[in-house]
Amino acid sequence: MLMGVNDLSAGVPHEQITDNIRQMIKLIQEKSPETNIVLQAVYPTAGERESLYENFQLGGRDSATVKSLNEKISAMAAEEGVRFLDVTDLLADENGNLRTDYTFDGLHPNVSGYLAVRQSIIDCLV
Repeated sequence: MLMGVNDLSAGVPHEQITDNIRQMIKLIQEKSPETNIVLQAVYPTAGERESLYENFQLGGRDSATVKSLNEKISAMAAEEGVRFLDVTDLLADENGNLRTDYTFDGLHPNVSGYLAVRQSIIDCLV
């Protein structure tokens, strides 16, 4: 499960985001208790971008805000007993921002970005 980044751009408070994720986890555990839930940290975002489109695309989703949300998601995952996978170190540059070679718009990973995290995700699923 990878969720929360779109809520940030809509101004949804972190507590509501984590409560929404918690509700989804509880529903999955209730309806499909054998399901192996892996909750991913929200991926970092790029810093200021050159184009107006890219800055609009980021929509206030800076890496500091993402980091704060991820701390709350991690704590909630521990409370609910689900695995939390944080691949930030695989995607981020030395400033904690999404590496420019791993994104086409500052928000979404490109093929190289997904390849960088692929094995970590696979390892959680097998």
